[in-house]
Amino acid sequence: MADLDARVTIARPGDDLVLNEAPFELIGVGFGGRTWRRTTVEGKYQHGRALVGAVLDTTVLTVQVRCLGSSWIAAQNRVTELMAAVSPFDYQVTVEIEGHVSTVHCEPADVTPASGDVIDKFRAMQSMQEYTLTMPVRV
Repeated sequence: MADLDARVTIARPGDDLVLNEAPFELIGVGFGGRTWRRTTVEGKYQHGRALVGAVLDTTVLTVQVRCLGSSWIAAQNRVTELMAAVSPFDYQVTVEIEGHVSTVHCEPADVTPASGDVIDKFRAMQSMQEYTLTMPVRV
């Protein structure tokens, strides 16, 4: 079975951060679904509700990434680099999957460790850390 041909690039001044090249390993990537933000009215003598208006809500880009290093401390340094790249109020991310390219501007990412709020001893022994990045996409 072949690996998925996917690449995520975060634009930074000077040099871009590519998440499928060492010391980063791309685990998963995808854009969230389509969600509407609705304005409705409800009345005391009305069944259900009536839709007054609707606009598309913010989409999110979710990226799962593994940070690697020659030691756990080196992997932590890669995490620090990753956090800095996804913290600005506006940054550009390019996602390429099987030749299809999407470039979006994102808000600061929410970052969640794959192992929860504890250090996973097996990942630490393998000098790696895994995170899920949830990046709101600017319209």
